[in-house]
Amino acid sequence: PSNGFRYLAFNMRKSPNDIKEFRQAVAYLIDKEYLTDRVLQGTALPVYAMVPEGNPYWHNPDTPKLGYGLTRQERFEKAVELLKAGGFSWDVEPTWNADDEVIVPGSILKGPDGQVLEEIELLAPSAGYDPMRATAAIWIEQWCQEVGIPVKANPTGFNTILPLVFEPDPATGEIEFDWYILGWSLGNPALPDFHDAFFACANDAKEGGNNTPGYCDEDFEAMDQGFLSAQTL
Repeated sequence: PSNGFRYLAFNMRKSPNDIKEFRQAVAYLIDKEYLTDRVLQGTALPVYAMVPEGNPYWHNPDTPKLGYGLTRQERFEKAVELLKAGGFSWDVEPTWNADDEVIVPGSILKGPDGQVLEEIELLAPSAGYDPMRATAAIWIEQWCQEVGIPVKANPTGFNTILPLVFEPDPATGEIEFDWYILGWSLGNPALPDFHDAFFACANDAKEGGNNTPGYCDEDFEAMDQGFLSAQTL
């Protein structure tokens, strides 16, 4: 109903967030329909594209919907497949218990370098500010930990999160967050050019922009510039 969304962001300046298969595995583990329909009782909608469905001129209905319609077992198996493809491993691999229909956790996930992953902090507004985002963070923590991704939700003050994700650390000059959940209201629905603000290399938050994840990709840059330079719809 609104021209905006709540979202999970990865800091792609650091490992393992810079590995595409890792991010995709997390996307499969997060059951958006369960979260919006069962946990939040229909007070939120699952979103799979940056452009809202209510903006039909620009919305692409063929955007891949990672995990949509899959069972819990299928989500688990796909996540394990992607993690292995990305070079991750376990000393004790998690398994699926068909009798109880639950994941049997293994050991903490190891990165492609063979080292056990360090704890991943998931920043989110506290329940007092937004119970939806606080609840989502707790479920994301649980789903990730079941496959050995050491995520720890940290519900905290909204004004505490903002400088951590938009401003470099004075001591290191780097943006240090791991993951965070926030929300965003979008601009003019007639020309959704916000992809440039969110994902263009030049708009890195380290340089004062809104690209908090630090995403930078040559193929995206070419498409982005083509869109921005177009003279007609």
